[in-house]
Amino acid sequence: MAIMKFGKTLVIQNLQGIGDTMWFIRHIHAIAEQSKSKKVSVLTRPRSMADKVLAADPAIDNILWLDVKKGPHDGFFGTVRLANLIRKHKFDTVWVLHSRSLRYVLACRLAGVKNIIGPGHGLQKYLITNKNFLSESEQSDHPIKRAGYLLKSQGMEFKEEVSPCIISPATKAFITKEFGKYPRPWIALGISSSEVHKKWLWKNYSDLGGRLRAETEGTIFILGGASETKEAQLIYDEMFMKGHDPVQVTNLTIQQSLALIQQCNFIVGNDTGILHAAPMVGSHGLVLLGKAQVPIHHYAEVEGLRLAESDEIESPPNNIQDIPVSSVFQKLKSLHWV
Repeated sequence: MAIMKFGKTLVIQNLQGIGDTMWFIRHIHAIAEQSKSKKVSVLTRPRSMADKVLAADPAIDNILWLDVKKGPHDGFFGTVRLANLIRKHKFDTVWVLHSRSLRYVLACRLAGVKNIIGPGHGLQKYLITNKNFLSESEQSDHPIKRAGYLLKSQGMEFKEEVSPCIISPATKAFITKEFGKYPRPWIALGISSSEVHKKWLWKNYSDLGGRLRAETEGTIFILGGASETKEAQLIYDEMFMKGHDPVQVTNLTIQQSLALIQQCNFIVGNDTGILHAAPMVGSHGLVLLGKAQVPIHHYAEVEGLRLAESDEIESPPNNIQDIPVSSVFQKLKSLHWV
């Protein structure tokens, strides 16, 4: 199949987490490669923080915000407003990267977009312009896989990039200047999560950090956002009291956090976007999962640890607090990360 070159291009990625942005960087880069300008705009949700994650990426032309769930782009009139936003930017081509919703292809039709490429789920197939629809089994697969199938259906593959998330040289230099004096290896404890039921206990992190510090004689970074400052302080105080001397970092920007993870040997922690960034910046990540969490390590390039023998998702309550420190430490040993 001959691959056409696209004019001004928009990629619609409607999932809302930081990790969701990470998962699709390679797909976005592949599409950008086929645009005449080598750039694309991305329509996504504000919680994805795509403007910060992709701030240094030369393939990104613009970030547009999608606001559904009782926002201005919800419902029929919201779809019309979305169409007006798309029309305003005069896109030649729009990729509905993985969504099976009718909303986005309808908005593109109303906006008069020439090329609308999407999975072709249900009524979508009557509104998109590509004729190679995804099969029923492909339609039901995880969004990461679905986006890959869509590229393949158009004769494309995402780029095999070791570190597709671009970090500016100035940000890398800041991390080296700020932390370069600390002994290696560097290990990060990723304590962030927007959902309480996905958070491992702070006491577990202090115990794991102590074991890793004793084993490696390197530096343990307690990495979280501003909302985790109190939790990070508890971990820091207990580790410091036992002579392990960690580094607490809850005041970094997203780009700075990414640059730090890039220089770490690995990060271990909660199921959150910053941990899923690890393979996107060329590092390793181990995500801790309870029985009510999606086993995302089947689809993304992170390792996963669950207590359940099966990856079948169960209803809450979650059981992440039952994961013992010893199991996490042994998993890291089995991966030869320590």
